Amino acid sequence: MRQWEFWRKGFWTRPVLMLLYAALLLPLGLALAGAGVGALGAGEALDAERFCASDRTEECLERVAGVLDGPHYQRGPGDEWWVRPHAGGEVLDEDVDGRYRDTLEEYAGGTVTGLVHEGDLVAIDLADGTRVETRAAGVRGALFFAAMSLLCLAGALMVFASGWATGRKLGWLSTRLADRGDSKVARVAFVGGCVLFAPLLFAGLPLWFGAPMWVIVAALALMLACGALVVVRRASR
Repeated sequence: MRQWEFWRKGFWTRPVLMLLYAALLLPLGLALAGAGVGALGAGEALDAERFCASDRTEECLERVAGVLDGPHYQRGPGDEWWVRPHAGGEVLDEDVDGRYRDTLEEYAGGTVTGLVHEGDLVAIDLADGTRVETRAAGVRGALFFAAMSLLCLAGALMVFASGWATGRKLGWLSTRLADRGDSKVARVAFVGGCVLFAPLLFAGLPLWFGAPMWVIVAALALMLACGALVVVRRASR
């Protein structure tokens, strides 16, 4: 192997780099959790119809008239939509659940009113009075960001577990991976990652694909029931 090809032979999976990946995932997960809190605040402002006035500039909704443009970056579970303000300036963009795609496509190219909360496009008011909330607002938005936060935190713990176990046993620059069971710290971190990943698997995926709230609640209940069954079976042995 040539000297300049140092990145080959498992370079990216060296334990010291895996710990760095885990360290980078942690603040990302916390930032997504913060976005979830912001989504709850935006949902509260929408429910209360709390629009900005001259004496109130925080935690309120700003109306921005513009042209609806989209869908952009179309995905199976959702699309990105833009509102181009009539007054010019920065384009407002945010993801919207795919279940609203047909409704928004009817008004694409027409004038709509974007509702902005703390700089984020949280809803789009259409000409017929229909209000379409984006993923930056409400309980669904908060759950979405919470699921993404759990994904980052679970990934950080799992990557940390592999990197820590390998680094302690084979060296921090090893290109091979060690068994996580050889380190108690790695085992605890890996189990913690699995615990965080479980809600994402059972509830995050239905949420991502725009499932109704009752499906998400049922999925979480199923997850808790399965977990309780495992605990009871282990305790009875």
